Amino acid sequence: MDTVLQQEIAGSPVTVTLRGEEYPLAYPMRAVILYKQLTGDNLFQGGCWQKIAPMEDPERFIACLWAGLHRYDWEKQAWVEPFTREQLQALVDFGNVNPACEAITKALTSFFPKAKDGDKGESELPVTATAGSEEWSLPISGPAPASTSV
Repeated sequence: MDTVLQQEIAGSPVTVTLRGEEYPLAYPMRAVILYKQLTGDNLFQGGCWQKIAPMEDPERFIACLWAGLHRYDWEKQAWVEPFTREQLQALVDFGNVNPACEAITKALTSFFPKAKDGDKGESELPVTATAGSEEWSLPISGPAPASTSV
């Protein structure tokens, strides 16, 4: 897909910095499926977002980060991952966990429909995590996104 068209549809890409390099972070359906295969949780159900906090469940946090780092390589016609989950476990530490939480929050919420002015059903945006604060807030909190049934 053309980069300009992709930015128009999805907005500016969300990135996470690991080993001094920026990597795009997004949650297309493949990432949602990978996360569900690892954890049993469906990212379309906002209630599971509360479990992604590194202080609450570091394994789920790594699983969510890992799933969101996958990219489709159109030339190879395959999904690629810049890191294995084991490598991410070595790369994420107390120094970069907060920015990684913020990136996950931003990437997960970046595709939410924008609330219209005066819309009473407007969703509360998630709160960003801060691992170093006395009052720990989960990386994802607030009401779950509205689900639609088919």
